[in-house]
Amino acid sequence: LHPDMTHSNNPLLVVHPSLDYARRVCSHFPNAVFIARPARAKELRTAGFRTLAADLSDGRAALRCATDYALTQRLCYAGIACFVCEYLPLTALLAAGLGLPYVDVQTAALLRDKARCGALWERSGVPVPTAQRIDDLSELETFASTCSPPWIIKPIDATGSEWVLRIDDPSQLADAHTRIQHGLRERTPNDPSPAYLAQRCIEGREFGVDFFIEGQRLRILRLCEKFLVETPTQAGVVGGYCIPHLPQRLRRQLQDTLRQAARAVGMMRGIGMADLILSNDVFYLLEMAPRPGGDCLPDLCRAAFNYDPIRATCEAAIGETPRAIHWPRPRRPLCALHLMSDREGTIQQIDFSALRAHGSFYKLIEAYCEPGDTLRHWAGSYEDRIVASCLAYCPDSNGLADLWRELSDAVHITFVNELEPNPL
Repeated sequence: LHPDMTHSNNPLLVVHPSLDYARRVCSHFPNAVFIARPARAKELRTAGFRTLAADLSDGRAALRCATDYALTQRLCYAGIACFVCEYLPLTALLAAGLGLPYVDVQTAALLRDKARCGALWERSGVPVPTAQRIDDLSELETFASTCSPPWIIKPIDATGSEWVLRIDDPSQLADAHTRIQHGLRERTPNDPSPAYLAQRCIEGREFGVDFFIEGQRLRILRLCEKFLVETPTQAGVVGGYCIPHLPQRLRRQLQDTLRQAARAVGMMRGIGMADLILSNDVFYLLEMAPRPGGDCLPDLCRAAFNYDPIRATCEAAIGETPRAIHWPRPRRPLCALHLMSDREGTIQQIDFSALRAHGSFYKLIEAYCEPGDTLRHWAGSYEDRIVASCLAYCPDSNGLADLWRELSDAVHITFVNELEPNPL
């Protein structure tokens, strides 16, 4: 990163970052400008960041806000970046209006539509799970008759773990259909019968990847394997991430699959992330987005790979090429874990001292809960079970399940109406 770029009068524009991400951006780009919804903008301004408040649901209003600021301050934006899935289409619109490099509006919208994107990849020869958009129960039953169980149903455009359900038997189809539509109606109350995606469940190892693409060249910046927690009726419950070893032939296949998929949707330059499943030595692509992996991954990447995905994304946004990484090899045998509760209730006290004293503990990334918060088990999102995330030493991934349980048990919680703290 050139020193004159970080201190020039041409700031990077970042769309709706969290306070933590804003701090990390400004550690490398101190003159960055943030644009956010009014409540987030107030939080960022209070912390001392240069922030524009805008209605991000109105693309024209957001563009006018960013443009007016640039005109009044007599500056040009050096680039634009976004780390939040919901605002990637808006970021593409802002980029087009401001004349900044980014994926185009059509590509950003396509990548948010799992049904359309999967169909395009299938036509382009990219391995993907058999899938179909579902509008009613009869369509789900017809889809289930074409491929063997288990099946996955999920929202077409949602993020992360929201309403990702697993169906193991045809007798569960009707109940699962009712549950996901009920959950989706809470997001879109004006749609009495919201559509969703049904997929054949590919059994295998699940991976998450960050990559940098520039024309025909694609480099892997981050490769993590997901540790999945088996949970009845839910899919994709991520207990943590470890760093796998892949033979060279699978590395080549992974790069080829990502390159082919990115080019199929028109993603020609920049940093992206993807989730894939490796089954019978074939990588099946689940999704892709023009941003790096989030959650606890930036902390894991910096500690294990010396790769900072936030900095790298900002560098790519201003036209820089992120530093070369031959292949992401860990310098420390670390994993990132979601410490979860198997109980529900309102927290009265929470104690992390036993966690910090554990021999495998490396770093507490974030405590998601505090006294007064409620832990909840439900089908909508497993994230309401997560108490904290941490980094831990994990020289052997075969012991990851035991380590996850040990460290979860090391967080002691007293729930309201309990006299003594109990392990998770």
